[in-house]
Amino acid sequence: MCREANVDAKTRADQMGHHVAVNENEYTMTSLAVWLEASRKLETVVTPENVVTG
Repeated sequence: MCREANVDAKTRADQMGHHVAVNENEYTMTSLAVWLEASRKLETVVTPENVVTG
């Protein structure tokens, strides 16, 4: 929730008593909404009309 509220990684880690790497790699989960948004962005990049061939 803090990540989605744009709280920086260092502050989030400090609040949990961890280093940033531990906090980001072990305790942070991507919300479904963020995951879907990223998937949609990727989809717009790899659609056939945007793919350059040859």
